[in-house]
Amino acid sequence: MGVKKTSKGKLIGALYSTKDGGATWKEVYNDMNGIYDLFLRKPGLGWITSTGAVGSTTDGGENWEKNILNNDDIVRGAFFRSGRSGWIVGHKGLLANTTDGGWSWQRKGQLTKDNLYAVGFLTAFEGVAVGDRGMMFITTDGGIRWSLDSMFVRSTLRDIEIVNDRIWMCGDDGTIVSVHK
Repeated sequence: MGVKKTSKGKLIGALYSTKDGGATWKEVYNDMNGIYDLFLRKPGLGWITSTGAVGSTTDGGENWEKNILNNDDIVRGAFFRSGRSGWIVGHKGLLANTTDGGWSWQRKGQLTKDNLYAVGFLTAFEGVAVGDRGMMFITTDGGIRWSLDSMFVRSTLRDIEIVNDRIWMCGDDGTIVSVHK
């Protein structure tokens, strides 16, 4: 992920790939207004988030499709449990899910007026969304209801990784939080 200048000097999001360990890079996509997150899933499925859109690929990144959202939506993070079922979070508490691989999104209400940066699910029912000032929202019913967990972390949490039965979250000031099932 990166940026490039257009012929008019505007910076736009660009996605690059390499097939030789980084010796050379090829631009594969640049039709996004900034790129904030990349989520990859086997085999060959991937999504990128940006301002006003979510991009997706089904061929390992050779070709990308863009799904337009509201231009005011800044989509910061994405998580997909399968090729069809996924979640996005973003600016001003944006929270939405899809059941069709990202072609349509259903908003789930505004959890907060602050920014959310990442979302992840341990199981089909147990998930977490994180954001500004250590906000951590938890769901145990597949995203129907979300509740604010105790805010014992004060630093902004920006990313989530799911490894086996553990959720890892990291953020500003070197913050790393782990939740074990």
